[in-house]
Amino acid sequence: HVGPLQFREACAPHIAARLEGKAIEREPLLAAIARSAALADWALVEVVFLFLSVASLIWLAGRHAPLARWLLAPYLLWVGFAAVLNLAVVRLNAPF
Repeated sequence: HVGPLQFREACAPHIAARLEGKAIEREPLLAAIARSAALADWALVEVVFLFLSVASLIWLAGRHAPLARWLLAPYLLWVGFAAVLNLAVVRLNAPF
């Protein structure tokens, strides 16, 4: 199950709901947000492994193709930025 809102039209949820004659209920949305927030601490663990994986890839690929280091560096920075954002979410929503 991807999310509590699934409509046929690829548009804003309130418009898609109106087109299908459905109402958007608040409780399923809040429950989905709570479930997602409860998984933020696991995402923080996963992003650490992703960061280490990308760093290893840069090191291994860079030994054979130095250009690969430069091409993968922005991805490593992006993953690092995602880790910092995830850490902020975990801290703001603690305790889990």
